[in-house]
Amino acid sequence: MAATAKRPEIIELARGLNGVPVCEQYECMISGMMYNPNTPKLLEARHRCRGLTDDYNNLDTKTVPYDQIADKRMERLRALVGRVGDGTFVEPPFRPDYGSNLIIGSDCFVNWGPRHKSSRNRRPGTDRHECEHYHCRPRHQCAFPAEVCRIRPSYLH
Repeated sequence: MAATAKRPEIIELARGLNGVPVCEQYECMISGMMYNPNTPKLLEARHRCRGLTDDYNNLDTKTVPYDQIADKRMERLRALVGRVGDGTFVEPPFRPDYGSNLIIGSDCFVNWGPRHKSSRNRRPGTDRHECEHYHCRPRHQCAFPAEVCRIRPSYLH
């Protein structure tokens, strides 16, 4: 069942993320309320995400030395997602819905083919409980298996 009111704490968190399409429908979306995904700001945000995702997934590894690939990927990942911690690596292909709603913690490894339905803010790797379905290493390092699919939106804790 959809929420009936906006969640100010979620909206406030979102304002500090990279690439957030701040508008009325976005605030409804991340609060878990019914929203119109076809408003110009949300259409533009998905379009932006598709372009940045394409850049991330199609980095030509034949032209980038192996010892620079992690830095190049991190640069592109930071443009794509809301926030990402140091030491994180996401194997392509990576297919977020709204990349700006993803917060990825430090020292995460996400194997190839993850799909994130990110219409609400997600925090993989930032909270041990968030990662309960995945293999979590000591010190909250997180490893996501290949082709994991996260489509059940959940709220931030």
